[in-house]
Amino acid sequence: MALIIIVIQPCKRTSSPVNTEKPEGPRILFTGIIPSDVSKLTEVIINLGGGVVTSVKDCTHLVTRKIIRTVKFLCAISVAKYVLTPEWIEKSQQSNTFVDPSEFTVKDSFSEDIYDMDLITSLQRATTRPLLQDILVYVTQNVEPSPSSMKEIIQCAGGQVLTTVPSQQYLAELKCKAVEQGSPILLIISCDKDYQLCSEFIRKGFDIHNAELVLSGVLKQRLDLDLYKL
Repeated sequence: MALIIIVIQPCKRTSSPVNTEKPEGPRILFTGIIPSDVSKLTEVIINLGGGVVTSVKDCTHLVTRKIIRTVKFLCAISVAKYVLTPEWIEKSQQSNTFVDPSEFTVKDSFSEDIYDMDLITSLQRATTRPLLQDILVYVTQNVEPSPSSMKEIIQCAGGQVLTTVPSQQYLAELKCKAVEQGSPILLIISCDKDYQLCSEFIRKGFDIHNAELVLSGVLKQRLDLDLYKL
């Protein structure tokens, strides 16, 4: 089974104010940036007319130093227009206006090789179509990262999380529909500890995957359904 590597960062308070209303300018979210730098960069953003948000769903720009598998990053890659280095904010401060962000996209070939993905391609794919659009996802209770974190990642990618096991009749209908359209309608994300809880899905012919299907999927903005099976 594939190794799952993920860093979950708790939300940190900063001394700088955070806009509570959506600004007209960029709405920026940070991940993987130390709090002292966040405070300084937040002040610059607000002075330039932008805003710093705490909800991933509200962000237009993610600022980080590298590709890092935090929950924020895994959510933002599905919804943000840009994933940028802090140098974008610093250059904007020098110019006294938000400069073209296209030159400041995070470049992290090391992580791209590890995760077999290309950040610019992933952002383009996410803009074209949400990865999990029209897909239901059921997550069992002992999956890591936690089901609540998985729910956030899945919803940002356009998916709908099921909170209860569907009836056998509904599962049969979903399976038939998936076969007809040739694409997945229901994904079951589980782990070795919970595998025995998946008998209803297995009985109807559904594959059971570990969380890496979603985690790697959102990084690549591509589902590799033949991989990560339990």
